[in-house]
Amino acid sequence: LGIEVKMVTGDQLAIARETARELGLGTQIQRADALAAAPPPPRLGEGREDLLLHLTAAQADGAEVAAAASGFAEVFPEHKFRLVQILQQRGHRVGM
Repeated sequence: LGIEVKMVTGDQLAIARETARELGLGTQIQRADALAAAPPPPRLGEGREDLLLHLTAAQADGAEVAAAASGFAEVFPEHKFRLVQILQQRGHRVGM
């Protein structure tokens, strides 16, 4: 249990990585378009098992990127919305 912080910024990738390094947030900073490539998650019931059964390969990749990344760079508002969707579908509580 605990809180995991992910940096979400409109800055370019190199700037985001250096900022994350200086703040001790981790080194796995991805471009936001890594999320945009995956189609939106399906609308499902409350169970995580349902989600895992219905994810396509691209959705699973996007979900794995979101879970593994320390943060995202070159982010636009639609990327933030997509990130929140992915994390909530995986059972996380998200604040931004």
